[in-house]
Amino acid sequence: MERWYVICNPASGRSSGHSNRSRLEHGLRAAGIAHQIAMSEYPGHAAELARAACGNEWRRIAIAGGDGTAHQALNGILGSGFADLAHMTLGVLPLGTGNDWARTLGVPTNVESACHVLGAGQAVFHDVGELTLRIDGQPAIRHFINMAGAGFDAHVVRLVQTRGDRYWRYITGLLQGAHTFRAPELTISAAGFRYEGPTLVAFLNIGRYLGGGMRVAPQARFDDGLFELTVVHSMSVPRLFANLPRLALGNLAGSHLVSVARAASVSIAGDTLIEADGELLGRTPASFRTIARALRVMVPRPGKYAQW
Repeated sequence: MERWYVICNPASGRSSGHSNRSRLEHGLRAAGIAHQIAMSEYPGHAAELARAACGNEWRRIAIAGGDGTAHQALNGILGSGFADLAHMTLGVLPLGTGNDWARTLGVPTNVESACHVLGAGQAVFHDVGELTLRIDGQPAIRHFINMAGAGFDAHVVRLVQTRGDRYWRYITGLLQGAHTFRAPELTISAAGFRYEGPTLVAFLNIGRYLGGGMRVAPQARFDDGLFELTVVHSMSVPRLFANLPRLALGNLAGSHLVSVARAASVSIAGDTLIEADGELLGRTPASFRTIARALRVMVPRPGKYAQW
C-alpha cells in the first residue's frame, strides 16, 4: 500500500493539537494506512510542507484540517513546480469547524471513517480554480479547491480572522458585517453573462457549500471544468437576513436579486476584497479560470457513505 503524507493543522476545529494528532494516529492505524504525519506550526506552514513533500516525491498528500489548510496545501503543491498534477492524489481528513470541501466530497466528518476513505475509497478527478488578483497592490496568482468570494463574504472573513471559536466568529462577523459593508459597484463578466451594479457578493463555486454548510451552489460539480457563479445584488440589511435561509438552502437562484451562470472563466472589475476557501487574499480587479480535472481526490465508494 502506498504511504500517505499527512499534513495536520493543530489549530483546526475545537480540539487541541495533541488531541488532533492522537485521533489521526488512531484512525490511520485502524484503517491500515501507512503514513507520515507533519504538523504545521505557523500560518503558511502547510503550504511549505506540501511544497517540500512534492520535492521529496510524495504523490499522496492528506490534509488533516479545515478548508483553509486545504487551501494552503493546494497552493504549496501548485507552487512546487511538479508538472504532472494528474499523478497527485489528495485526501481530506476533516478536523475543521466548517469542512465545506469535505462535505461536497461526501467524506465523513468522523476522523476514523475519513481515514478509511484514504485506504478504501476511490480516486476521482477534481477541478482547481486559478485566481489572478492584487495582493498588497501587486499582481499575484492563487489557487483554490472549493470556492472564492468577492464582496460581503470576504468582508466577513476579514472581520473574523483573528477572533475565537470559528463558528461564533462567523456568526458575529455576519452580524457586524451586515451593518458595516457598503456594496461596491462591480462589473462581472463571463461567456454569455454580464452584470453591472452594486453587488453584495459574488461566489465562484467548485464545491457546493461554504460558510459551514450553506448550500449556496447546489448545481456545482467539482469535475466539469465550470464554476457555478452566483451574484447577489445589493440589498438592505433586513432583506439580507430575511434571505439567509434561502441562501443556506440553495434556493436563491429564482430570485430577482440573484444572477446565476456557469462558466470556465470569470472577470470582476471594481474594488472589493476577495477570499478563497475561507482565506482572505487581496482585492479586485480579478480574473478566475478553472483548471479542469487538474488532480485526483479520494472520495467514498458509492453506497459507503452519504454522497454529495
